[in-house]
Amino acid sequence: MTKFAEIFGSGQRMTKEYLNSAEGFRRRAKVWELLRSVEGSQSLNRLAEAIGTSDFSYLLTSDMNAQLLDAHARYPISYPMWTKQVSVNDFKQVPLVAFERPVRLLQKTGEHEGNPSTKVGEGQYTILLDSYSDTIELTRQAIINDALGAFTQIPAAFAEAASFTAENLATQIIADVNGPHASMFDADTTYKNLITAELSYDAVISLWKKMAVQKDVNGRPVRIRPKCLIVPPELEPKATEIVTAMTVERYDLSSEVGYKLVGSNQFSPLQVAVNTEITQISTSNTHANKQWYLCADPQVGRPAVAFGVYRASPGPRLLKRTPDTEIIGGGLDQFSFTNRTIEYGVEWDIAAARLDYRYIGASKPTS
Repeated sequence: MTKFAEIFGSGQRMTKEYLNSAEGFRRRAKVWELLRSVEGSQSLNRLAEAIGTSDFSYLLTSDMNAQLLDAHARYPISYPMWTKQVSVNDFKQVPLVAFERPVRLLQKTGEHEGNPSTKVGEGQYTILLDSYSDTIELTRQAIINDALGAFTQIPAAFAEAASFTAENLATQIIADVNGPHASMFDADTTYKNLITAELSYDAVISLWKKMAVQKDVNGRPVRIRPKCLIVPPELEPKATEIVTAMTVERYDLSSEVGYKLVGSNQFSPLQVAVNTEITQISTSNTHANKQWYLCADPQVGRPAVAFGVYRASPGPRLLKRTPDTEIIGGGLDQFSFTNRTIEYGVEWDIAAARLDYRYIGASKPTS
């Protein structure tokens, strides 16, 4: 315990209150520096020293979970930009009630007439949580040989897996194996929010026009303004070019005498959401790397997609199997008795649901 005593001070109790204090956080960081600074059996002994003591078991696992959440929050994912997060209390199918606003012209009222009245309808949607998890085993030999590299990178590995899982789950709402999801997009029949143009300034205008003519249940225009341009990685340079251009030149050749239009970029407020899962899901679409979407602000009006998390634990959780091996002579060994491994897991309760197609449009180029 010499090195740990030097870091925390002799006789310092490792209570949760102390470890979560500003001083505790500073000294916990030094413990991780210590564990990363040694190799081979020396690293194993220090790991055993830490995990074999209940105080330090809490110290390490709480820090690992904090690292997991931090890495997850910083991972480059797109779904928070185009989905609305909702909190769900349990694993039952939960209704998401969306009021159909009674938007209509005010009614003329006579001097002795009562006030006219209208009714509020409900658009009914549901969401259902599922648990997603994975585990990883580190052998005693691997830890000795890898100088704790595998051990210290567990949070980052699980953060990446959790981030891509959430991105994939949300993207499955707007994409299927053939391209933009058939239950949410079509060109001219039910949804009328699909085009086939490759990404360009004019194509964004065309898709915006599709969204602009959408109407509510009372036949009133919804008045949607795009907020987010969702693209696969291959289209990121083009999308960035569209939204960052200071001025735009367009040519109108509809009349006998063509002319050039020069103006400011009306799409500069758009945010580019780079989605790596589009091409992973739309595997039967030959041109999936040209597939793109235009989405309204999910925090304004009704969102196109909802992303659900478990209210009691909204982020991914890092788990560790309790050691089951006792050292003869006293103490617990940190490795399992049968396989001589340390096992960690990650678990996250999440869901995604399709809501209102009118607040999103898609393009599926055919060549």
